[in-house]
Amino acid sequence: MLEDFFPTPPKLIAKMLEGIKITKLNTVLDIGAGRGDIADTINQRYANETYQHTHHKNQRVDTDVIEIHPDFHYILKGKEYRLVCDDFLTFDTTKRYDLMIGNFPFSLG
Repeated sequence: MLEDFFPTPPKLIAKMLEGIKITKLNTVLDIGAGRGDIADTINQRYANETYQHTHHKNQRVDTDVIEIHPDFHYILKGKEYRLVCDDFLTFDTTKRYDLMIGNFPFSLG
């Protein structure tokens, strides 16, 4: 689709999330979100772990995303992620995040 798009492999996402207590997260910022693979994994784990303790389905982390490629904006919005910016270098917020994670588009420098 895009020459500089490299989806984060599931094994790498698992490694990135090692040691993070998913159920302790309230807010997440996924930088360079692409199709939302990292955010999807976080929310799937959160739902699974929360369900084991509370038996309530459809639990999610408050997830904001940053993605520069407009092609992926529709995908992310369709997954109901909040697109807060399209360029991390210009992103400015007062919101506090429990976790900031990403697979950055290194081709952009």
